[in-house]
Order: sequence, then structure tokens, then C-alpha cells
Amino acid sequence: MRERSRVGGVGEVRLAVVKLGGSIITRKNVPFTPNLEAMRRISEELGRLYRLGWRFVVVLGGGSYGHPVAHEYMYSGLMATGEAFSAITRAMLELSEVFAEVASEYGLNPVIYPPHAFCRPRGFKPNCCWDIVRRAFWYDATPIVYGDAYPGYASIQIVSGDELAVEAACELGAERLVYLTDVPGVYDGEGRLIPLLTRAGLQELLEHESVGGSSSIDVTGGMRRKLQAILELGCQGLRVVIGAGTRPGTLALALEGRREAGTWVEL
Repeated sequence: MRERSRVGGVGEVRLAVVKLGGSIITRKNVPFTPNLEAMRRISEELGRLYRLGWRFVVVLGGGSYGHPVAHEYMYSGLMATGEAFSAITRAMLELSEVFAEVASEYGLNPVIYPPHAFCRPRGFKPNCCWDIVRRAFWYDATPIVYGDAYPGYASIQIVSGDELAVEAACELGAERLVYLTDVPGVYDGEGRLIPLLTRAGLQELLEHESVGGSSSIDVTGGMRRKLQAILELGCQGLRVVIGAGTRPGTLALALEGRREAGTWVEL
């Protein structure tokens, strides 16, 4: 079990990293369309939990903003251009600003941290300077980060929100990492919901079972990418929940340690 950490040097707080799937916070099949109803519902729940003593890093998926833009440049052969870098980063900043505006209505004091400004990816690892983000907690602010583009040496790289979420949870000492997705959890090859995965079970699942990706445009690999990120970047003692962001109360269940929150991964 991971111990509670002193986040930001202002005393003990309970910290959770929450990854909001793009299929939840956007209309994923309609480009540049936020799901404001979902954003408000989730922000209301975050705000209520915030008042109960939790603090959050919120990680946004690309949804109908970053993914279709990146997809267009990737498959047109123009990914290694300033135009692609500009378009992807602007799309994700726009989504983040929409979410921040909603979150501010619920007292979360959102502050946007563009990953291309404080991360230097090395392969699968985002390699971010999380001490910069940690300072937000000194002022009871809520950091918002998101899947982004980064100027690599040969081309523009995609920094996935799934990896960002794992690295943030480990580097900041979060008690929970919660992925809110459009499904209730992880299913095995026969379509059965898996209630609990250990590191060994997760590795076996990825090696021998068929784990689906995403039904919409997703340049970062859907569920399989999440599980790979947890396996490869997850630190010992990390507790992860993958649950339905479409169901009210899933986040609270996850923070309470309830099994019905979804699939638990315990490393």
C-alpha cells in the first residue's frame, strides 16, 4: 500500500490522478465538439471530493480535438512539420480551456500545464518535470495536463495522456490513479469483466488475450495502450482503477476503494 504523500509541502493531502477519456469529455465522432454535460457532471463530482480533502491532477484525452488532427497529419505524411505541431497543440489547448472553464465553476481553480513545455519524451516514457506541476498544490489549484505533441528530432511525437497519468501518479505519490473511460473496466478475451489485475496478471493478459483498442479515431491505442502504460511505467504499490466515466459516482467509488468502481490494477 502506498503511503500518503506531502504534496507541495503544505501538509498531508490525499492526491489522485484522474485521466478523463476523450470519448467521455468530447463527442468523439464529431470533430471539435465538447461534451459539456459530461464535463459538468465530472467537475461537480471532482469539486465535491475536493471539498472533502482530495486534490487532483486531471489528465485529458484527445477525443475529437487532438486525435483527428494528429490522424490527418500522420497519414498525410506531414507529421514532421511546424504546421502539424502547431495544429495539434492548439487543438488540445482549446479542449483544455473548455474543460478549465467548466471546472472553475465548481471551485477547482484549474491551471493548464501544456506537456510540450515541461516534458521531454524518451520512448514510451513522457519524462516530465512534475515538480513544476507540484507547485500548483501550494495554492490549492488543480493542474490540468493533456495528451499533446512534442517536437522530436525527426518528427512530431505524440505524448499520450495514458502515459502522462501513470508517470504523474508515481512521481507525485498519488493514492489513486483513476481512468474514466466509456466502458466499465477491462474485459478478458471471452467478454467477462476482470475485477482485479496484479502485475503478473496484467502481463499475462497483454501477452495472451485480445484487448481491444478504440472504436473511434485514436492515435494512441485505446485500452491496450492504457494497460501497457500501467505495466511499463507503473511504480510498486500503485493502485489503479479503470471504470465507466459515463456512470455518475464512479470516481467517488474508486477513491473509497470500492470494488464496484471497475477493474482494479494493483502493482
